[in-house]
Formats: sequence, C-alpha cells, structure tokens
Amino acid sequence: MRIASFADVQHAHRLNRWIGRPAVDEVSVDLDLERPERLALESRLETLFNDCGCLWGAPAFLLGFLAFAWPRFARTGFEWSTAAAAFAVAVVAAVAAKLLALYASHLRLRTELDRLGRHLRGSS
Repeated sequence: MRIASFADVQHAHRLNRWIGRPAVDEVSVDLDLERPERLALESRLETLFNDCGCLWGAPAFLLGFLAFAWPRFARTGFEWSTAAAAFAVAVVAAVAAKLLALYASHLRLRTELDRLGRHLRGSS
C-alpha cells in the first residue's frame, strides 16, 4: 500500500474495517516526513492493517481454560466433561478477545489515518 496523498489516506480509511480488514504486504509513506518518523509511521500502519487479534486471543484461550478447569479439577480431579466444558469456555473467551483486539486495532488505525490526514491538510 502506498500513501502519497490525501486520496490515499481516504482509500486506507475505506479499507479499515473492524472485521475483514485486508492484510497488506508493505506500507510505503511517500510524504514530506523525516526518515525516522516516516519509517515509524509505515511500521505502525502495516502492523495495524495486519493485526489479526491473535495476540489477545491466544492468552484469553489459555486463561479461559485454566480459570474454568483449574478449580474444578482441584476439587474433583480430572474429568473429561469438565475438560470439554473448559475447552468450550476457552474458545468463547478467545473469540471475544480476538474481536475486542480487532476493534481496538481498528480504532488505533483510524486514529493514525486521521492524524495523517490532518497533517496532509495542514501542509496543503
């Protein structure tokens, strides 16, 4: 993805969806910015576009499983029915965390694009 104009920022805004946001191979910002600032912006935009929510989903799965299973296993010992229920709880926790993470990255990407759009309007 190349961002070199206000129209490019608007296009990026249209791609920034909570669910179904496209992944990008690379973000290139061709604007009048200092090199360190430009590289940091490119990195942030690429990271936010490619965020899948797994950073929150994986720990939520583990915590959901352990929070449900641990006290029950400690009380009654291992039971397959408890393990299955803990797995179901863990899946729900992971999906919820993944959706929250996707929404959070959607908002952060929108903020970055808004900031970039204001910069472009101010320099025009």
